[in-house]
Amino acid sequence: YTEGKQVRIIPKTDSSTLEPHERPLMRQVLIIRQEIIVPSGGQAKILIGSGGEHIKTIMRNAAIKISKALRRHVRLHIQVVVEKDRRSHK
Repeated sequence: YTEGKQVRIIPKTDSSTLEPHERPLMRQVLIIRQEIIVPSGGQAKILIGSGGEHIKTIMRNAAIKISKALRRHVRLHIQVVVEKDRRSHK
């Protein structure tokens, strides 16, 4: 969840390779919200990329890998946060 915009990632997982008792898990969606804390705005810009394309790619790839590992659908929400400069508050 970032500034009123939600990123929705629905990874494609082949449920035909799952055992019958595992298939109900594929219908359940695991929502993961994660913050990535960076020390500067410049690093945040690099991580987010032009138009948010870099962070979207990171989220998509991570969601697919997590989905395969957990054998269930995953929605991954990543927010990049710039850490406050502690040195300036002395």
